[in-house]
Amino acid sequence: MKIIPKKSLSIDEMMELDKDQKKVVNHNNDKKTANSIEKTEPVANQKYNLPVLNINHTQEWQTKPLSERKHFTDEIAMQTCLGNCCGVEGLKGACCHLDPIDLEHVLGPVSEECIKDIVKFFRKKGLNYSRQDIVIDYEEGKIIGDTLFKDAPNNQIFHEPKAYPILRFQALGPRYSCKFMNPQTYKCQIYEVRPKMCSTYYCNYITTNFLVKTKTAHPNRWRKLR
Repeated sequence: MKIIPKKSLSIDEMMELDKDQKKVVNHNNDKKTANSIEKTEPVANQKYNLPVLNINHTQEWQTKPLSERKHFTDEIAMQTCLGNCCGVEGLKGACCHLDPIDLEHVLGPVSEECIKDIVKFFRKKGLNYSRQDIVIDYEEGKIIGDTLFKDAPNNQIFHEPKAYPILRFQALGPRYSCKFMNPQTYKCQIYEVRPKMCSTYYCNYITTNFLVKTKTAHPNRWRKLR
């Protein structure tokens, strides 16, 4: 079964549109004259129709035959993840984002060993980062889930201790992104010491459309994961 994708705007298109549409007219029952100044308030059900990422939904992506699959080289990965993520032109780094309406995942868990490596990475650059600068722990995360993600159907993930610690994130357009994603280039700023969950992750769009190399069995052989 193939899910028909919603008509959507890319992130770049949305950001451009947002510059022009600053206000939404609030239609009140009482009629006002054409010359009067109307108050404008956001209407809850009028929001941008952003791409539904579905990067974790196995049914979203039909498996391509081997003859149509490209090798997922570093060059192809750069083109895909930083401009054609999930097959949506202009969409970048969906796996590094959190959607407050269509939440699919959180950015964790991160191992304590990895956190220490990131602290050392920044200290070599002369930056005195602490553990709290890098991750969010359970008690703080519960509050974040109940506030920023209160409308997301999957927000209960913030109440699962096994999901922690998670990487801190930043506001980026209508979504949130990993704190360590550069908001201009969308590149990872801790790529050399990024968590294992990032370095070993292939979304379903990649596993159904490309041939990849893995670091486990047959590391030099291109193979399909699905």
